[in-house]
Amino acid sequence: MQQDTLINLCKLNHLTPMIINTADSPHYLVGAKDADGNFFSITEENATNVRLGSLEQAKQWFIDMGIYQAEFEMQTAYDEMVGINEPSKVKQWLTFGHL
Repeated sequence: MQQDTLINLCKLNHLTPMIINTADSPHYLVGAKDADGNFFSITEENATNVRLGSLEQAKQWFIDMGIYQAEFEMQTAYDEMVGINEPSKVKQWLTFGHL
């Protein structure tokens, strides 16, 4: 989803801002999810997902867009590798910047 569209939908509370990280990966995806839990990543002009190198960079990205809260989700690929259908996820609400 294009950055401007996603940010506007987050500010209107139609989407929930999210940061997703996979355990053992240095990449953090920024985007948002809808009420059904579907994740929409922010895409650059060349249609690649915006990936940041740290949680602090991801927080700063949202701050720069005027958003000061996001759901942080850490996932692991290990469950899928051993055949567990529902992968483990750790979720936490983050508040950053100025509200």
